[in-house]
Amino acid sequence: MYNTSLETYDTGGIHAYQDDRQFNCNTIIRYNLVHDGVGYSSILGKPLFDSRGIYIDGFSSGYTITHNICYRNSASGGIFIVFPLGPADWNFHHNTITGCQKPVTLDSYGSPTSWFRDNVMTRGEASGVKAAIEVRGMFKLAGNQISGFDVLDKMVCGKKFPFIEYFLRNIVDEVLPMAVKGDIQYGLNRLSNGWLVYLINNKGVIKFTNRAQTFDMSKTARVEVSLKDIRAAAITELREQKTIAKDEKSNTFSVDVPPAGGGVMARCPR
Repeated sequence: MYNTSLETYDTGGIHAYQDDRQFNCNTIIRYNLVHDGVGYSSILGKPLFDSRGIYIDGFSSGYTITHNICYRNSASGGIFIVFPLGPADWNFHHNTITGCQKPVTLDSYGSPTSWFRDNVMTRGEASGVKAAIEVRGMFKLAGNQISGFDVLDKMVCGKKFPFIEYFLRNIVDEVLPMAVKGDIQYGLNRLSNGWLVYLINNKGVIKFTNRAQTFDMSKTARVEVSLKDIRAAAITELREQKTIAKDEKSNTFSVDVPPAGGGVMARCPR
């Protein structure tokens, strides 16, 4: 789901709203790829961009939001902007958010049953991001992974920490079950039948508000994935259902990721 809200704002790629504060809708939003929401409008002749990835609005309650990927949504909002005034009963877990000015905003009273857990938030290509998560109510946060934000730089007047960078890079190399090489954003999910690898190429996308986006295919990224100790029975590129050949000697495979490819994914059944 992409290029949404081309002629309006204060919206989301997925937008839920209800008026009844007592009703629990018991709804699940899962397995969606939501990116490049525009949310175009203007104030006093100046452009305004205000679109979220997933927007839970009004008195909405009883939502489970899981295993979604949201990236490059416009400046005012990333994935969750929530304003309910009544009881919430939300469970946000195992989502990935990257490349947004406000990755996560939990703007409501919340409740003892409102959870935000086991999500991944990275800065991606966004600049000037103030916080990965803004919390303004009663939410339980646990197990979230946050990386790439420049909080340390701001705290120490722009100083860099090469030792910490070296230390963290080596932790990633040691802990992750795979190694990904190339100019690419990536993430891993463990499934019941193997591993899911999603690859996002942020380069080569040309966008304007008054015409359809175009792609510079010369920015296609060549990516190599080392499976380390994983012995995959088969590797499949899920968007086009193509089998990917593996180098048995090095236990690696390579794939070309086009601009804004929507997350090229490969599954490695065990």
